[in-house]
This record gives sequence, C-alpha cells and structure tokens, in this order.
Amino acid sequence: MKELNKKRILVITDSLGLPRKDSSGNVGLDNTWPYILRNEYEVFQISLLGETIKYLFDKSLPYSNSYFDYIIIQSGIVDCSPRAISKREKYLIENIPFAARIFYPLLKKHKIKLREKRDITYTKIEDYKKYIINFKETFKTSKLIFINILPANNEYDLELDNIYTSDLHHLNVKGNYFLYKKVKSKLND
Repeated sequence: MKELNKKRILVITDSLGLPRKDSSGNVGLDNTWPYILRNEYEVFQISLLGETIKYLFDKSLPYSNSYFDYIIIQSGIVDCSPRAISKREKYLIENIPFAARIFYPLLKKHKIKLREKRDITYTKIEDYKKYIINFKETFKTSKLIFINILPANNEYDLELDNIYTSDLHHLNVKGNYFLYKKVKSKLND
C-alpha cells in the first residue's frame, strides 16, 4: 500500500542504475542511486544492461497506465558511444562459426581508428530526440527528469573527481551518492 506522502517514482536506466563489480571495487545494490532513493520515495525500477533508449522506452510501456509523480530516465551512453562495428555486424560476427576468433583480435587492435572513420552509434541523434518526445507524450501526467551523461571535462573535474569505476563511465559508490543528491534536489524543487 502506498504511503500517503511518499512520492511515487519510476526509474528507467541502462546499466548505469545497476550494481556492478570491477577492479576499482564493488557497487552493491544498496549503493546504487535508485536504491538509495527508496529510503525516502516509493521507487519502481527498470534497469537493463547495454540497452538503448528505444528498448528502455518499449520496456516502460506496461507502466504507462500507472500513476507516478516522477519518471527519471538515465540513458545515452549506450546510444551515443562511438562504435567500431554496427549491431548487425556484431550479430554476424557472433553467429558465424569462427568469425569471432578472426575479427575480434583485429577489432581490438584497430577499434580506435575504426570508431573515428566509421562514425557508428547505436542511435542517431534524431531518433534519440524522438524517444524523448515519446516519453513525454506517454507519461503526460508525470514530471519527467532526464539525467544527462555526466561530462568529463576540466570544468567538472573537482566536482566529479573519483566518481567512476575503472571503465570511466559507470559510477562507483561515491558517484552513485553524488547522482542521488542531484536527483533528490530535482525531486524537492
């Protein structure tokens, strides 16, 4: 049963909202920013590893007839990261016998040059914008909060110092608390 004064929130993220373990340490479930929100809010969560905004939108549709005070969407890394090969090429490599043994060592060696020359992302910017509009149109009765990809430039170095895991785009425990505080400030506006 819903507590009377507790805001109801649907959190939709790619892997950035999930627990993870890597060489820089462990981010357990209780240290992820969506889970920390549960101390003060009623939180429902859809977090899917390696998925684009299109897939996240599709998976959120069953919730479209439910009431939420806020919908928080954290997506973009998977969509806009430069890629050496397309999803279709990756599928073919993984499903043709012996192709992975031949192509993956070559891709590893030349991935930076391939990313620069091929200009491949999983989601074109126009399509990404369409899905933002789709979210707004689908969840009209809720306030939407879109979490931008955290910048990694000199202007933010002091504020964002040491918040990432070793892969430099997933958040460590400190980063999850940083993002929790940012989200909480938006919820209290």
